Order: sequence, then C-alpha cells, then structure tokens
Amino acid sequence: MKRTPADAVRAAFYDEVLATGQVWLLRDSDGVISGRAPNGAMRAPFWSSRERAHSVGIAASVAAITVDDWCRGWLPRFAATDVAIGLNWSGRDAEGIDVPAVQVLQELRTARPRRRWRRWLRTTRVQLVVLTFATAALCAIAVDRVAAAKR
Repeated sequence: MKRTPADAVRAAFYDEVLATGQVWLLRDSDGVISGRAPNGAMRAPFWSSRERAHSVGIAASVAAITVDDWCRGWLPRFAATDVAIGLNWSGRDAEGIDVPAVQVLQELRTARPRRRWRRWLRTTRVQLVVLTFATAALCAIAVDRVAAAKR
C-alpha cells in the first residue's frame, strides 16, 4: 500500500502528540479558532507542537491541552457535530489536511499500541545489551576462578 503525503502528515502528528501528551490550538478573544472548508463544513485545526502552531502566522495565542482531554472531551463533541479536525496546518494561509474527528480517534487508538510496542522494543534492546555485557563479565570471572583453582 502506497503512503500518501496526507498519511505522512497524520503519522507524524500522532507520533508527536503521543510522545508529548499534548495537542496545540489557537485562541483569540472569541475563543478557539476554527473555520469552514470550501464546501461549508466546519473544521478545527490542531497542531502537534507549539512551534507548528506558531508557524501559521495567525494573530492568536497558542494553548496546549492534554491528549487525554482532547480524546475524552473535544474529539467526541466534534464527532457528534461533524467538525473535521485540521492536522498540523502550515503556511501563511494555514492550510493542510482535514480528518473526520471519528477517524482521528480511531487512528490515535491504533497508534498508541504501536508506540508502546516501539518503546518496549527499545527498552528490550537496551536490556539485551546490558545482559550481554553482564554475561561476558560473569564468564570472565568464571574463567579467572577456574584458572586460579588449577594453579
């Protein structure tokens, strides 16, 4: 299956928000910034880092919410009202991909176990290296003791 640029944007977004535990949004005096797509559908943009949110150049303050709050409160409300989620919009016109809120929730659920598996694998590799060195050290001690016993 060929990955599209939109797939890469989604994967990077999910990896970053799961690593930091935060999602970023823009606020102005009227509240959270949102907008309408050319087809009239509502959409709300979110970013995976403060820097990405600042990069669009919109005059608004940047705020963070936890991924858990986003998944438990924000996304279900957006899904119920058919608001699309803009992921890591960029550029002067703040454009990017829009994903249905239900799909964002589903993709985050599948990304979490993948992330846990990668973390476990990295930890296991480190433990394996430590175990290998410990085994080598014990073997060296055993060889020294056998040699000393033969003298």
